[in-house]
Amino acid sequence: MREPREDLRKPGARFDRPSASGRRRNIPGGAHESGVALVLVLWVLVLLTTIAMSLVTTTRMETTLVGNIRGEREARALVDAGIEFQILQLLVNGESGDDAEWPADGEFRSWTFADRNIEIRAVPESARIDLNAASPELLAGLMGAIGLDERQALTLADRIVDWRDRDSDPRPDGAEDQDYNSSGLPYGAKDRKFETVGELQQVLGVDRRIYLAAAPALTVHSRRRTVNPIYASRLVLEAIPGMNGEDVESYLETRSEYTAQDSVLSLPESAEKRYMRAGKGGVYRISARVAFAEGSVSTGEVVMTRSSNNKRGYKMLESNYIPLGIGDSSTAVRSDQVE
Repeated sequence: MREPREDLRKPGARFDRPSASGRRRNIPGGAHESGVALVLVLWVLVLLTTIAMSLVTTTRMETTLVGNIRGEREARALVDAGIEFQILQLLVNGESGDDAEWPADGEFRSWTFADRNIEIRAVPESARIDLNAASPELLAGLMGAIGLDERQALTLADRIVDWRDRDSDPRPDGAEDQDYNSSGLPYGAKDRKFETVGELQQVLGVDRRIYLAAAPALTVHSRRRTVNPIYASRLVLEAIPGMNGEDVESYLETRSEYTAQDSVLSLPESAEKRYMRAGKGGVYRISARVAFAEGSVSTGEVVMTRSSNNKRGYKMLESNYIPLGIGDSSTAVRSDQVE
């Protein structure tokens, strides 16, 4: 008697495909396919999460970048405003502006603009040592003031003079083309004037350390063999032949009591007066700096001179700007020589 056949139409009824041997095998209801699908779903979720995190990070970076650019532009605008304001005061007050509210005496003073405090100052460029006009003795004095021994100081002074003079005859401790060639340098002495203070780094024997130490005392714009001591920095005063540390200290303590006309007379007897001369010279170095709440500082500096050939009334000779950074800095990262 036949057994009743299973009704394949009933719910739960299964059909097993016969194997090659003719026997039927059981297939476990698609469990394998379900597991693969679950893994795929998890991988998709991980991928989507990674993409989302990447988008968030990119957005944050772009937002920060935009904020930094805006902050940098604001800082630059404030620095430029301070510089232009100080230049205006010089043009209005002229050479005899020492009694004005914004004298060119090298002291920082606060000025408020757009609800920001900007510190500005002006100082005659005659307070610096001119690389193109200074005597070898004054240049050697500067090299000694930054810590070089007498032999090194005299050597570098002669090499600076050989760089700027037009002949090819080396000074006793100087250097001309053959000396540069034998040192492996692809250039020789320029035999023309320095165009920038930064060019000093090309002089044979002047390394980065020497340059950074001497640069704050140097200029190429005063065109004077002398320096104006009433506005000169400590470093410049120490470079003057005959001035020692005690003399400089004493002079700095009493300098504010003297006017520009009698400042040279107030110097110690040991100082050689031929290296000093009063008078501002009409060329000024203008500085401005802005500090922000988070501790960052932006600084700018220009060198300008009055000019009747310019509708603005002045000519820009040099421009330096230090982008936003933490704390103050004495070294500009960008220097534009203005023709």
